[in-house]
Amino acid sequence: MTLLSGSAVAADAGDTAVVDQVGEEYALIFVEEGGQQEGRLVETTELPEEGRHANAVLREVDGEWTYDEAETERRYEAAQSRFDELSEDL
Repeated sequence: MTLLSGSAVAADAGDTAVVDQVGEEYALIFVEEGGQQEGRLVETTELPEEGRHANAVLREVDGEWTYDEAETERRYEAAQSRFDELSEDL
């Protein structure tokens, strides 16, 4: 994993990111690209308010991050389903 901050964190068109941690001033997001993840430290104000929580899925649109509520929910449901399946085997 590479951690970038400053002017190098600009999103490429069509990037998808997942929020890891959100602080008062900065947030750590992981940008997904070609099966790889790259950690980026961004100012919290760069994220949409509704996407300022752990596991929020963001999409880059016209140079800005937008919250993808449907994908966030889909990933949550998939993770919960996997967890439930693993729990049943115990």
